Amino acid sequence: MINILAKENIMSRIQEMGKKSESYEIYFVVNVAGKTEFIDYANSEQSILTEYLTEEEYDVMITALKRSKFNVKLFNNEKHFIQFILQNEDYIDFEHTIVFNLARNGKGLNKKALIPSFCQLYNIKHTG
Repeated sequence: MINILAKENIMSRIQEMGKKSESYEIYFVVNVAGKTEFIDYANSEQSILTEYLTEEEYDVMITALKRSKFNVKLFNNEKHFIQFILQNEDYIDFEHTIVFNLARNGKGLNKKALIPSFCQLYNIKHTG
């Protein structure tokens, strides 16, 4: 059983995390079946479409981020994300920006490298 002091400490931490989440901008870069232009670079039976999220998976992830009080900006492909950064880099607080990258257009292992490499160039925190 959690004693009163431990419970107060846990509640305090949760409130503190909630306040911090509101100061972060999440850039969610994702390929979604039906929303993202499909480009099959490999032109093979092992299509990259299998790596796209379904709309249901996409909705669950976005809902969870928003319920956690994060500010979320959505990008349905890598190109739109990169264009946004290049056009707005003077106005973005990269210190409080996190990129969630689930986009996988491309061929072979390099399809996972574009967004992480771009984020490292701009010193943006990112995960995939």
